[in-house]
Amino acid sequence: MKNIIDHNVISQVLELINWKKADHNQYMYECAEGYLSRLMPDYPQVQTQIMKSATFWKWWQQHWEKRDMQFIETVDEETPGMIDPVELYKEIHDPRALLAGVYLNGQVLQESYASLIELITKEQEVAA
Repeated sequence: MKNIIDHNVISQVLELINWKKADHNQYMYECAEGYLSRLMPDYPQVQTQIMKSATFWKWWQQHWEKRDMQFIETVDEETPGMIDPVELYKEIHDPRALLAGVYLNGQVLQESYASLIELITKEQEVAA
């Protein structure tokens, strides 16, 4: 799984929502944590292991960036002042919405989750 982050996308997002990179990184981390805690509420140890996985973070960033690009397109298409960019950004990345499959993003995430777990399992077997 490639880890290619388009820094132009991040720069555009930061400008649109008027956040610092550290705030953005913290929000991404909190959303990942929220996603996993809602996905498997009865397995905190598994959540912890997954959060430590480089494979998980590559997967999470890849899907995050896709949602960021969707966010940029949506903001660009809207009339200024018609939407609150921060609220829209939070809605697009909301772990509850992603898990509910309310948005296509959630469905894509759920479909690729099984592949992710398989990669993490193999990663841990090699390390053992």
